Amino acid sequence: MDMNTQIAKPRTSTRTTSARRDVPEAQLQEWARRGTEKWRETVATIIAFGQFLIEAKAAAGHGNFSRLFKDHAKPVDPPMPITQRTAEKLMSIAENPVLSNPANWSNLSNALSTLDTLDHLPQEDLQRMIGEGKISPELTQDEAHMLLYCGTVKAQAAQAALAKVKAYQKKLARRAVAECLCQCVRCGSVHSDQRLLSQTQQGSSHENDGKGD
Repeated sequence: MDMNTQIAKPRTSTRTTSARRDVPEAQLQEWARRGTEKWRETVATIIAFGQFLIEAKAAAGHGNFSRLFKDHAKPVDPPMPITQRTAEKLMSIAENPVLSNPANWSNLSNALSTLDTLDHLPQEDLQRMIGEGKISPELTQDEAHMLLYCGTVKAQAAQAALAKVKAYQKKLARRAVAECLCQCVRCGSVHSDQRLLSQTQQGSSHENDGKGD
């Protein structure tokens, strides 16, 4: 072995690893309380930033306000490191009575994308879902989208629209079968299958009769 070769020292973790020890229940509760408070502070920071932007917009006016952000053609130097679109999301979140309620912060995600999606929920549904535990700090944006279109007024409208689409697709499929073109073995010409068409029309009339009962 080359004497000049340095032997790499094993890497040690900076995390404290220790055997399980008996910790008073009161101490565990205190850590949990402090952790919850720290989490609430992360959400509170987002709300406070949105409220600051609302105040800045009111004081600066629309034309000047847009210059505060990096995506403006002639921004101030230096501008904020966000776009005006992001600022609008933050302001909308801060104006939401449910999301800006400190009592709900321990149940909310601190991801702006998730909060922005939740901001589109009806306030009654949003508060109800928080109470039911469907909304938690671990909620992702994709999961928030699922909540947005499941069990809300928007979901009912979407389901009604989907039912209409399915009915129309069924009608088109029936028509395609009825108007199926086949080559006549005897003459070689292509004809519409009138027999299928008549059967399909009869099926449609039966369906309509059934709906009227």
